[in-house]
Amino acid sequence: MTEGTKASFKPEDFELRSLQGKDYTEILELFREHFLPREQISIGLELPVEEHVLSFQDHLKTWRECEASVCAVYVPTQEIVGALLTKLLTRNDPETFGKEENFSKYSSKLQMLLKILNHIESTVNIFEDEKLEKVLELAAITVNPKFSGQRIVYRLIEETEKRARQMGCQLITTQAANIISQHVFVKAGYETISEVDYETLELDGKRPLKVSNMNGTTKAIVVKKYL
Repeated sequence: MTEGTKASFKPEDFELRSLQGKDYTEILELFREHFLPREQISIGLELPVEEHVLSFQDHLKTWRECEASVCAVYVPTQEIVGALLTKLLTRNDPETFGKEENFSKYSSKLQMLLKILNHIESTVNIFEDEKLEKVLELAAITVNPKFSGQRIVYRLIEETEKRARQMGCQLITTQAANIISQHVFVKAGYETISEVDYETLELDGKRPLKVSNMNGTTKAIVVKKYL
């Protein structure tokens, strides 16, 4: 491929598989390079990637173990080019990012990021439906932009939904924190059940986000899809 030439791929160039223990470093680097620098709440907080990665790597250790977490591999090189990380939520363990009392080891900006994410999640009581016992949370998703246009994001979501059914989950939910992911999940058939306006968001007596920095993202949404 010459410089300036767009690569041509076929669907069979990519395979989806479970995450393996040996994938930890590669998955972390994928998110460090392509997800964390573009995470809009972090941008609004002016949170450096070097700080954000400290909590992300802690969460990754848990999220990668969920049976529904999957990655997309470019077959010719065996490079991991996309991943969707998940967490199984239950009535006894309903938080994706953990409890606030465990945030104190992080910097003040990183603590605020986690508080905002918890706040967004808490705007909906996902277990208000008494029939629900298992809910799958889509915690983080990213694709290497070199491989954009191949529907990898949608293939990851579809594969995760299939695995969620096999796990006995009745519902999938996620917090879409930027306009791109919001478009993706609405297009994938998810229903918006809550919105959080970033301009008016107030925690610890202050409005922590510089929304003007957030590339047109003005709100977060919580979405769900029954299986």
